[in-house]
Amino acid sequence: MLPVGADEKRLRSTCLDYKELMQAVDSIKGKVLVFIDACHSGNIMGSERRDGFDINALVNKLASTSGAFIFSSCMSRESSFENSTWKHGAFTLALMEGLNGKALISGKNKITVKSLDLYISERVLELTKYRQHTTLVEMPNVPDFTIAVIEGK
Repeated sequence: MLPVGADEKRLRSTCLDYKELMQAVDSIKGKVLVFIDACHSGNIMGSERRDGFDINALVNKLASTSGAFIFSSCMSRESSFENSTWKHGAFTLALMEGLNGKALISGKNKITVKSLDLYISERVLELTKYRQHTTLVEMPNVPDFTIAVIEGK
């Protein structure tokens, strides 16, 4: 995976190997959340790279192999929008806002997987004027669970 600032002459030290990501996520015991904010979802994987790569395939493979909950910044063949005033992409901005309290369940001081997903998906639609749609691949038969508690809220 090529992050911002990737250097094709130093791929090993400036990029994230997909297989290493899979192994790292798979080795974690317990519930795992993975957030993928892919600016250009085509070209996301090295050897399997091709024009118009379907990011959903990557997300589904990661979820089925690792059992993680995967939040993705966009759907198949969409781009993740960025804006210099945000200093992030729409997905990352919404994620940070959500974890800082905007995804709290009404009347409670907790953020759950589903409340975060709802906040992120609605906020990204708002920020991008409905041009970017986030996704969540979740484990079947796993109930919603708390991922953050905000004190004083």
